[in-house]
Amino acid sequence: MNDNNLTNKIIQGTMIMKDVSLQEMTKSFGLSATSHDLLNITQELERKGIVENSINDHQEIYIKLSPLGEVIACDLLDQCNS
Repeated sequence: MNDNNLTNKIIQGTMIMKDVSLQEMTKSFGLSATSHDLLNITQELERKGIVENSINDHQEIYIKLSPLGEVIACDLLDQCNS
């Protein structure tokens, strides 16, 4: 059973730049993320092509987790809220 803060809280409004790791990102929200969680988030962002594109364009990336723990990532906050 994966019971941690990350699956129970929304992470959003975070800008991911080249020098900011996902570990640092989650710490900024006061969340404890396991390496497994971070790997899942990283893989999902890469799968959607969001990390590379957004870093290159210096855009903001918004991340949240669904109640089931599914990573939802988008480059516009409105998309995350829909």
